[in-house]
Amino acid sequence: MALQIARRFLQIHTADEVFTTTFRNPTNRLFSPTDRSYSSSSSDLIRATLFPDDGIGPEIATSVKHIFNAAEEPIEWEEHFVGTEVDPRTQSFVT
Repeated sequence: MALQIARRFLQIHTADEVFTTTFRNPTNRLFSPTDRSYSSSSSDLIRATLFPDDGIGPEIATSVKHIFNAAEEPIEWEEHFVGTEVDPRTQSFVT
C-alpha cells in the first residue's frame, strides 16, 4: 500500500521538486490539501486490516496510522487482535 502511494506521488513530483520544496522552503507544504492530484479522491476509500499485536506491532501500527493520516489518505482501518485463546465470537485466535 505504501509503495502504491509512493509511486503515485513520484509520478507527479520529481525528486528535485521534492527536495527543493521541502528543504529550501519548509513553510511551503508539499502535501497541500488543495493540491491532491497525486492522491486518491475521497471516494477511493481504502479499507485496510491492521494487526497491532505483540513485539513492535503496537508502536509500528500507531506510527503507520499517523503517517497515512498526515498524508490525508482516505483509509478505513479494520483492527484485529491475535489472542492466546480462541475467541468465541470468531471461533479463531483472531478477534
